[in-house]
Amino acid sequence: MFKTISTKLTLLYLFLTVINISFFTIVIFENQIELMMDNTKFKTEKLAEGIYAKLNNRVNDIRNREPSLTPEEWAERLSQLIGKLTGSYIIYLPSGEVYYKSDEKMELTQENIFDTDQALANNEFLNKFYYSKIKNKENLILFYVPLNINQTNLEKMMLLINLSMVDLQKELDLLYKMAIMIIVIVASFHLIFGIVLYRVIITPIRQLSQKSVLISKGHLSARVEFRRSDEIGQLAGTFNSMAESVQKTIIRLNDQNRQMKMELKMAAEVQKSIYPDVNETPLFRCAVYHRPFIAVSGDYHYIQPLPEHRYGVIIADISGHGVSAALLTMLIRDKFLKLAYKYNDSKDLLQRINEEFDYLMADFEKYFTAFYIIIEDPWHINFSNAGQPNPVLIRPSTGELFLLSMEGPAIGISNILQHEYKSMHFDTQPGDKIMLFTDGIIETNNDKNEQYSRERLEEIALKNCKFSCERMLNSIIEDFHNYCGKNRNDDETIIILEIKKPENQEKDIN
Repeated sequence: MFKTISTKLTLLYLFLTVINISFFTIVIFENQIELMMDNTKFKTEKLAEGIYAKLNNRVNDIRNREPSLTPEEWAERLSQLIGKLTGSYIIYLPSGEVYYKSDEKMELTQENIFDTDQALANNEFLNKFYYSKIKNKENLILFYVPLNINQTNLEKMMLLINLSMVDLQKELDLLYKMAIMIIVIVASFHLIFGIVLYRVIITPIRQLSQKSVLISKGHLSARVEFRRSDEIGQLAGTFNSMAESVQKTIIRLNDQNRQMKMELKMAAEVQKSIYPDVNETPLFRCAVYHRPFIAVSGDYHYIQPLPEHRYGVIIADISGHGVSAALLTMLIRDKFLKLAYKYNDSKDLLQRINEEFDYLMADFEKYFTAFYIIIEDPWHINFSNAGQPNPVLIRPSTGELFLLSMEGPAIGISNILQHEYKSMHFDTQPGDKIMLFTDGIIETNNDKNEQYSRERLEEIALKNCKFSCERMLNSIIEDFHNYCGKNRNDDETIIILEIKKPENQEKDIN
């Protein structure tokens, strides 16, 4: 969700800032409120004690001088003193009868009567001379003070004093303002510190990240532009050095790649010259599809005229790809052209080529497969295989398909297998089509990872066998491309040979 380090650090810093401000504010605010409440409680208790002491002295004095006063007279005498000590008060009996109110707006409620009973109980049983109660909504502190007149004809009188907490509210308001100021100051400090932190750490890291992305997109001249002596500065210097080194290396590699492409292009042109440009001989017509996996190919094929009106056709597939495989195709061609005319049996040629290549292939850890077929007149073939997929012969006149099955070891694996090559003879008929191919055709996968397969190749070949070899080949290649798409993993070669009729009977099938 939060991918960039700047976002993560910003959120973390904001979280820590909120925690810090909240903790700092709460601790100070609670401590100040507690101190203010204790101070207010202390002042009010002192005030209550002072009022009680003066009232007690006044009650004793009045009782001595005027022992037979009525409740109304007592209330009048006491009000003269109480009015000098506090502002709002009521003198009343526990039953609720009011004798004097300093303010006509003051009312004695049922809650006051209940608190009066609590005050009398505290005075009688706990010897407490007053009972206090805080009313936060009205910002008042209520003091219930029993007046111990001790006159037999009077019920114990009560004094209710209302003390305003306006001063406490003012102090709380001031505390709120101070808390807001503290929050603003702390937040400002954190903001300034955050900006400094962002510029000192986050900005360089973001710049390093942005320049890295630019380099990854090919902008090799991208460099960080800040200079510092700390670890981030050292990191920037290292990054610039690495970027410069990467730029030089890539430039060098690009130059080498361009040179290699030019050389591969030249090699491909040279390699094209070693493939035969033959589409018809006195014995057969020919159609060839050849597509290298890269610029140069590891597949090789050739059609060579032989003595006694014969033709030798070879198809080979070198292990691996690239220049090394392409160079071996040229060496195979050289050996084939020098040796083919010397042997009348196909297996003898493969045995001799294996002898020639045994030492060379061992040094390069290479080998190649091959299939060699000799087409003789009149319409007779002999063939031998060295690990190559077995070709097929299709007879359009009957719709039959014959597998030219022959097994033999790949060339260059071992000289010990020298005598494992065998040959086979087969009679052909005019119009027969011989299809040779490499594994780059049948082992290529489509997008579903399904191979094109020998079975599909043979099926398409049979469907189109009555057409000319060129049209038959084009149908196979079209189906191959439709099935496999752009997927490729090897060089691709297909050769179709169509046995010709005698000159006086020959008729093209289109």
